[in-house]
Amino acid sequence: MLQHALFIALALLTLSEAADLNLSGEKFDYFLLAQSCPQTSCWDLTENWQNSGSSCTSCNKLSDSWTIHGLWTNRYNGNHPFNCDDETRFRPNSVNEALKHEMSLKWRTYKSGFTNQRFWSYEWKKHGTCAAEVPETNSIKKYVSKALNLLDTYNMKTLLQKANIQPGGSYEYNTVFNAFRNVLGVEGRLGCAKNPKNGEQYLFEAYICLDKSFRPINCVSYAGLPGCKHNKKVVYPIALKSCH
Repeated sequence: MLQHALFIALALLTLSEAADLNLSGEKFDYFLLAQSCPQTSCWDLTENWQNSGSSCTSCNKLSDSWTIHGLWTNRYNGNHPFNCDDETRFRPNSVNEALKHEMSLKWRTYKSGFTNQRFWSYEWKKHGTCAAEVPETNSIKKYVSKALNLLDTYNMKTLLQKANIQPGGSYEYNTVFNAFRNVLGVEGRLGCAKNPKNGEQYLFEAYICLDKSFRPINCVSYAGLPGCKHNKKVVYPIALKSCH
């Protein structure tokens, strides 16, 4: 009888520890807002760099402003929680039509064979489901709305324009990075993509770290994020009109 009671107690303790481990797996330290430079993303994610010298682009309705790649939950130790809730799925009716239209303009995919709906579902499942501990992001609608709001507040095109970094130019890496840091007030990260056609590096993505109150903070970990070669110039391309 005593052995049976001890077994039950140990089993309950194990279950309790497992629950705690599961909860700890969803904890995070800060948000990371990842933005995409539209024209570079189009060339890189469609593997269409051969058209980088063209006067038009293969991507439809390319935004002339930066768009959202994702709003991610990160930890200071360099890793991040992911796929925290398999039950709450991003479905076509998860957000209203007005919000969906705004997403189609500001949070679009550039990857060949990927639809916006599939992209949103992927980002929500991997990252959005892990943001529930923060009230402003604890539902699909809130998470999406907050990401769109952050893009409007910290859009890279606007931030760089304040430092006279304009699309269509080629700049020293440090010129772009320092402008980004000075305007933002904290240190973020820039990501570049190499054009195999001419060997130049193009401004591809930008990463801004934010605390759980959505205030910019210095990024302390760049694990898994693309970077730029500091000794090469950075091309900042103009968003071209569609060839179609």
